Amino acid sequence: MSEPQVNPYVADDEIEIDLRQILSVLKKWHRMIITMTLVLALGVGAVSHYLITPIYQADTLLRFSQATDKLQTNPNAVMSNSSELDQYTKPVLTMNTHLAQLKSRELMQRVIDNLQLQGYSPTSLAGIVDASIVKDSNLIQVKVESAYPYQASQIANAISDQYMRLLNEKTQEQINSSVTFLTSQKQLIEKQLEEDQAELRTLGSNPKGDDLTRRDDLRLEIERLKQTQATLNKQIADTLIARSVDLGNSSMVVMSAAAVPTAPIKPNLVQNVLIGLVLGLMIFTLLAFVLEYLDNTVKSPDDFREMDLLVLGMIPTTSNNDGRRVYGG
Repeated sequence: MSEPQVNPYVADDEIEIDLRQILSVLKKWHRMIITMTLVLALGVGAVSHYLITPIYQADTLLRFSQATDKLQTNPNAVMSNSSELDQYTKPVLTMNTHLAQLKSRELMQRVIDNLQLQGYSPTSLAGIVDASIVKDSNLIQVKVESAYPYQASQIANAISDQYMRLLNEKTQEQINSSVTFLTSQKQLIEKQLEEDQAELRTLGSNPKGDDLTRRDDLRLEIERLKQTQATLNKQIADTLIARSVDLGNSSMVVMSAAAVPTAPIKPNLVQNVLIGLVLGLMIFTLLAFVLEYLDNTVKSPDDFREMDLLVLGMIPTTSNNDGRRVYGG
């Protein structure tokens, strides 16, 4: 049996009919679609301009250096088994550490107290602050959003100022702890040195036997203690010098202070109107097709043909002398 012939033009005809129907619906309802879309876009623009509170953004740029590694003493240092003072290098804070501390509860509370902000808690203040690391750099950008432009710039500048002070205070605390520890170690060394020197004097100038061996050990011990004492004196001097330096200021530099913003960043009027236009076209185009689908009235002979009904004739319309339409039979 031969296969039935398939008409290759059937699908194209159906597609053409569907496109004609779609274009017909769009043509019929185009005034409604355009008008309502414009009304929606204008409404969105009016709401954005008159009802939504404008939000301003101020930002400051901070640069962090490696100056904090000047302090080389460890407040938790211990004497090793060989009675040598273990050396310690103060760790340099990473950029992520600075980033976390810039939004810490302690810093936010300091900013609130410094500016006497009313209605803010550390959590709510942190909610309007955003800090991010500038890619491939040692820069951090701090952004503050507020309904009041001057307040936004005040908070941004206060954050950089208070964080610099906080860095300095924490460093000074560690330095003071280091001085206390080194001083106590120095006192222990001096006491041990005095005891060994006193014992050495009791042995006399010509000891014999075990006393001779003990004298040699004491001399070596005294020499080592004097070296340790000299090291401690140098470290104490270096630490006292570090304490006189404002390490917070030297480790962080404000590259760009926050200026008072002149234009809001939110709401974006142009963007909101464009979104309103797009949504309006989508919504009201869909509404036009829904209304067309719900309309079951007959308007042309084609409507009868779609229902497989024959059209026997049409009643033409005419107009009388006064312009009113008259339907003839």
